[in-house]
Amino acid sequence: SMVANDLSHHTSHRFDGLIQMALTPNTGTPQQNADFIYITDPAGNPVVSPLTLTALPSIRAYELADSPNGSNSVSVDLFGKFGSLDLTRFDNVTGGGFLDVSLTSDLGGPPPPPPPSVPEPATLTLMGAGMIGLAAVRRRSRA
Repeated sequence: SMVANDLSHHTSHRFDGLIQMALTPNTGTPQQNADFIYITDPAGNPVVSPLTLTALPSIRAYELADSPNGSNSVSVDLFGKFGSLDLTRFDNVTGGGFLDVSLTSDLGGPPPPPPPSVPEPATLTLMGAGMIGLAAVRRRSRA
């Protein structure tokens, strides 16, 4: 379980799940030999990002002898949706590993890039009001 506490709004958000680890036989390419982990909910279902509606990718660590940089440890950043504890993506892989969309030993390729951020309606309203204000000031300065 992970718990995030928002002290300014006095709320808590909780994520319950499991970290699954799979060891692969060392009989293929360096990418195929990489052992991996992925996150599931308590029922064993892959965790799905609410932003992309796709499962979070697996995190793969090269075998030391196969690693392109001599490391078999990997680090990633885990991101979540603001105002909740909905996990949304892994990013910023460092060390001897990579991300893959597959949650099995069969590789599926890198995950797609995250969707562009969408401004909240209040931001759009404020921006629109500012543009109308600029247009009014410009009109007055011409008169």
